[in-house]
Parts: sequence; structure tokens; C-alpha cells
Amino acid sequence: MSSLFKILSVVAVVFCCVGMFFLGGFSLHEGYNPVKPDIDTQFGPGYSEENFNKITEGIDSSEVIKLVGRPIGVIGSSSKLWYYSTDGKCKWQNFAWLARAVVIDRNGKVKQVQKSVRYD
Repeated sequence: MSSLFKILSVVAVVFCCVGMFFLGGFSLHEGYNPVKPDIDTQFGPGYSEENFNKITEGIDSSEVIKLVGRPIGVIGSSSKLWYYSTDGKCKWQNFAWLARAVVIDRNGKVKQVQKSVRYD
């Protein structure tokens, strides 16, 4: 009787773990991955988080390019938002992603550095 109880206990634990995996791992809810926060983030070529952290307000846009390369895309006309990351790197699950962008003013200077976690 005790060996049957052990087998049933193991089966129950496995069943619960598999159920939790499918419910949590493949849910539609976009969660933050604390082990690998950038799991669903696509960065531009030449991007480095270490160098992005060196960007400060007031530096010239040419210095930004030296630090992290050209942006993935640019939005805006007078002030421009240079973005260095996008969503969708992870193909098997939808996770939160790390948004990295720089606002460049009409004089070519950094007006704002943007770093955030996006859930969309």
C-alpha cells in the first residue's frame, strides 16, 4: 500500500508541474523574466547595455552612435526618438521587453534617455 501511495504521489506532483508549466508558461499574459530580462528584446547591431548607460543628456548624437551604433528606427520630426530595442525576440512565449531609446533635439543633442520595461 505504501508503494502505491508513493507512485500516486509522484504522478500527482508530475501532473501538477506539467499543468503549471502549460498554464504559466504558455499563457497569454506577458510576464517579466527575472532570470533573463532581455529574453524578448531585439537590440540594434552594435548595442551594448553598458555603453547605453554612458549616454547622458546634452551629449552629441554622433557620440551616441559611437557608443551604441545606429538606432533600429527613428520617430519624429523636430525632436527625434531613436530607438535601440523592439519586442518579439522570443518566438515561443510573449515576455516583457526592455525598451531603450534616446530623444535627440533639433540641435543634435540628447534631450532624454529612456529605459523601461514594457508589457505589451
